[in-house]
Amino acid sequence: MSILLGLVLGATLWSVRRALKPVKAAADAAELIDPMDSRSHLPFEGMPREIAHLAVAVNRAFQRVGDLMNSQRILTSGIAHEVRTPLAAIKLELGRIDHPRARRAEGDLDDLMHFVAQLTALARLDTFDHSAFEEVDLVALTTGVAEQLAPWVYENKHSLEVFADAETASVSAAPALLKDALRNLIENAVRHTPDSTQIIVRVGEYGIHVEDKRDLRQEAPPHQTRNTDSLGIGLKIVERIAELHNGSLRRSTSPYGHVFDLVLPGGQAKTGL
Repeated sequence: MSILLGLVLGATLWSVRRALKPVKAAADAAELIDPMDSRSHLPFEGMPREIAHLAVAVNRAFQRVGDLMNSQRILTSGIAHEVRTPLAAIKLELGRIDHPRARRAEGDLDDLMHFVAQLTALARLDTFDHSAFEEVDLVALTTGVAEQLAPWVYENKHSLEVFADAETASVSAAPALLKDALRNLIENAVRHTPDSTQIIVRVGEYGIHVEDKRDLRQEAPPHQTRNTDSLGIGLKIVERIAELHNGSLRRSTSPYGHVFDLVLPGGQAKTGL
């Protein structure tokens, strides 16, 4: 009797495990679903009928989410495109006016154009193709971005220094996106800190570190710390880029200012030793 009971119990467990195997596969697949990818869905082949109906409903829900995200991206890109041309025309006309108030208006217009550019960049990230990944030298990339931004940083009465923990630091990434992320971090540090702030960038195998060190002896006038990105879109762009690289953006503070770490997994450093 005990042998028969054991056989029945074993057969029951085997049957349940076999029936739930497709469910386990669907649960694993759910972690990888991308609403923007029409080929990404929950597999429902081999599932019990009731659970298969649930999987189909979930796939339809993800499809609706993907359609909504795509519509939002198209709307954002369309608005940004339509606004960019008249803003450029307004700036051209302001440049012909010789008056201090026109210069202040130009500054406000530059902030608005920067905001529009950020909206466009954020919308484009939703259609990113991972086939653009390649081996990237973070040291060379960081140095190149810093050289491009240095004149603008100095023009805004800040300083910029770059340090590397190794000669090279390779990581699998999309170089264009990493450049955008670093550019946003540096621009964010300049736009949200007073004059004479020191911007420090350090690169290593873990990723890129950016911090601002303010001169605590000086009290910044209100106009020097204008918040030109009240929605934090620049940092949202960096966070999204980090997510696309399976990394993260870590924020912290120091006695001197803010600290941002763009952490990228799988980096390999090489020293001169």
